[in-house]
Amino acid sequence: MRSRAVRLTLTLLAAVAIGSAAWFYWTNHVRGRAVIETALAFDTTNTAATRQAFELRNAQQAYVAAGQSETFWFEKVTTSADALRTSLAALKTMTTAAAAHAGLEDAGRALQEFEERDRRVRGYTSSGQKLLASDIIFSDGLEAASKIIAALDQAAAAAHQAGATAAAGASRAQARA
Repeated sequence: MRSRAVRLTLTLLAAVAIGSAAWFYWTNHVRGRAVIETALAFDTTNTAATRQAFELRNAQQAYVAAGQSETFWFEKVTTSADALRTSLAALKTMTTAAAAHAGLEDAGRALQEFEERDRRVRGYTSSGQKLLASDIIFSDGLEAASKIIAALDQAAAAAHQAGATAAAGASRAQARA
């Protein structure tokens, strides 16, 4: 290869090929990291939402516990319900999976059911009818809280599946290159 123009052309072609491969690898790596970071954020928020659902359930049970201040626990349930609603809204923005959105919608409906029953329980508790309140708390309240937790688990499983599918697609694209 004595021609300087041929050597320069081949060098430039090699540099462009290496640069293109590096750019393709880098963009796939960035996309993969974004998927992982979104999954971690979803998991963290989902764990917080599940914890809030358990707090909601436990705080409602304290309404009928001997020696407990009703106003404290009423406020605790209200705060936990608001925090859970905020977490559900945040989770909806973190995933595009339809099944995850369906699970989060189910959790939202179960939270509304819980709050409707909670209003009845508060009325019974405030009027001194703790037996009626405890019947609702330990049957309907537990059921509604369990629905919330199950729906959050369903949403997490769907989001994980969608994330795994996206990661596999990125890996296949990178392997083809």
